[in-house]
Amino acid sequence: TFVVAFGIEAVGYNSADCVRTIDGATLSDGVTDYNMTIAIDQLTLDLSGSEYELANSGAQEFTLSIWLETEVTDEDVLEFEIPTAHSFTATTAGSIFVNPITSAVTSAQHTIDVTATEFETVSPELAAIASDFSVSVTAVDANGNIDLAARNVSISKNVGTGSLTGTRLQAMTDGTFSWTDLQLDLADDYVLAIDDDGSALTETINVSAIAVTDAAAQILISEVAVTPTDGEFIEIYNTTEDVVALDDYYLTDATFAGGSTYYYNITTGTNAGGGSFG
Repeated sequence: TFVVAFGIEAVGYNSADCVRTIDGATLSDGVTDYNMTIAIDQLTLDLSGSEYELANSGAQEFTLSIWLETEVTDEDVLEFEIPTAHSFTATTAGSIFVNPITSAVTSAQHTIDVTATEFETVSPELAAIASDFSVSVTAVDANGNIDLAARNVSISKNVGTGSLTGTRLQAMTDGTFSWTDLQLDLADDYVLAIDDDGSALTETINVSAIAVTDAAAQILISEVAVTPTDGEFIEIYNTTEDVVALDDYYLTDATFAGGSTYYYNITTGTNAGGGSFG
């Protein structure tokens, strides 16, 4: 028998797209490894011109080996089959294959297992005191593939003077979770730590430093008019949703021309002095 072509189909749950998942495949007779062509739903080997010869009444066992792409989907299932209407062909110079065969030859199911080695996090650079902010975390392997395994994650303060509040222990869903109710109570630079509660990862991951500032610091001068004299005004704008007390806010129109420098309290207009530029 002079075999011209081998064909092995991908079947089963989530395994149809071979190109997306499989980087390479070989078929081996124990002596030679033959590189197979990867198509959407099958692996093929074309030996036209260099046919594989099998002796009369002989048998040969082949081993299929595959290796995966670096980007895969956790829990995808790979399963292979030689269907009853198969694509094994031989030349007419010798015996040919019966087609269809009585029953399909199906492999065991092979589930892709992504094992997380680190957390990827997204966090804000700035948050207001006593206001909710969000931090998200995803469990990934070295290639960035998401590990869908169930695990609990907790978040804690690693650096900073204030206290962190919120629902700090949570269960990840499909390898990810986002906290949306976190708050810090004092202005400072913080580093937060995320831990997987010991279920798979033992490493503590630092989240980017969060500079937490008082909402009152987010007051902007939004408009200024200097003419005419009777129409001079300054407009200030509160960029937050919090009430800001202006008792300790001052404005000045001092210049470098010399003389006294004065600061005027916004709410009372009182001249607070301040020395001189000299």
